[in-house]
Amino acid sequence: VTMFIAGYLTLGKHPYMALLIGATLAVVSCAPPNDMESAITRSLYVLAGSVLAMLFTSIYPQRAYTDMRIKFSESLGKLSELYEAYFSPLVLERPNLDDKLKDELDTVVKLRNYVSAASNESNLKPEVFNSMQTLHRNLFTTMSLMIDAYWASHEGHKLIESEPALRDLNRLIPQALESLQDKLCNGVSDNQISGELRQKANDLKELVLKCIDGKVNETQFYAFVWLSLQMLRQLTDLNDQLHAALYQKGHRHLLLKNPLQAHK
Repeated sequence: VTMFIAGYLTLGKHPYMALLIGATLAVVSCAPPNDMESAITRSLYVLAGSVLAMLFTSIYPQRAYTDMRIKFSESLGKLSELYEAYFSPLVLERPNLDDKLKDELDTVVKLRNYVSAASNESNLKPEVFNSMQTLHRNLFTTMSLMIDAYWASHEGHKLIESEPALRDLNRLIPQALESLQDKLCNGVSDNQISGELRQKANDLKELVLKCIDGKVNETQFYAFVWLSLQMLRQLTDLNDQLHAALYQKGHRHLLLKNPLQAHK
């Protein structure tokens, strides 16, 4: 019966409880036959260990909100590295980094597991975290599509490289991702990057109109420009949402603490 209960709990939201029950059962059942004293002693050992674990975690708990911010920041840093690796003008052929893209996608998806606990710790609604998670996934997806458009054809690649407005993205997008990292880890309140992102979006819209008048027929070029506009919008929205969450009334302002220092 105990093993059945432990197995059932493993499938639910409290797998650690099942692990504790199973470990206790294993320790107690390994006592010599008909030796009740050993069984009771081992049960007391397990109970004492559980109490000590609860005591230590209450003194120095692992906070989901802090851990989420660290992992979120690390993910944005990896996105920046991948962006620079794929779109560097010094790279002549498409880099073989598909495995790193898949690993990063796994990281992005796993961050959803922190939403409920982080919401409880920070007094922010789950919808706030879900919205930022959605933007995070959209950023990854948009960048993946930009990579395909950028390396789809030699002619489109040369055309993209020849436009100063598009070349400047190699500076602005990593800078925006770095700014988001600063917000997540250090609570930096500078919101200037949003203005730069919006200005660049306007520049790209003007570029599209100019290219249409110039009868540019490269489909990959327009796809790359449109995806760049989407990425700029997503970065702007994510930056604005982080800024709003940082200074939202009623928030515990955990963002004002450096999670990297708290994690050490």
